[in-house]
Amino acid sequence: AVNVNTASQQELEALPGIGPAKAKAIAEYRAQNGAFKSVDDLTKVKGIGPAVLAKLRDQASVGAPAPKAPAKPATPAAKK
Repeated sequence: AVNVNTASQQELEALPGIGPAKAKAIAEYRAQNGAFKSVDDLTKVKGIGPAVLAKLRDQASVGAPAPKAPAKPATPAAKK
């Protein structure tokens, strides 16, 4: 499967229904919005609708879930 979060534009173009323009749109969306949380999120990219998603769903993945940003450690209340 092609990990849509790490794939190059060339790798994205190998997916069914994805050509140069859609591969570029995926890469730009990813750069602006961060990693896709699920393959279904690809429909948020301009030019990718349910029909395209259905074609590529079996061959695309988002890899391991992206680690959440580490929470800031709680600062202990100042003692008086």
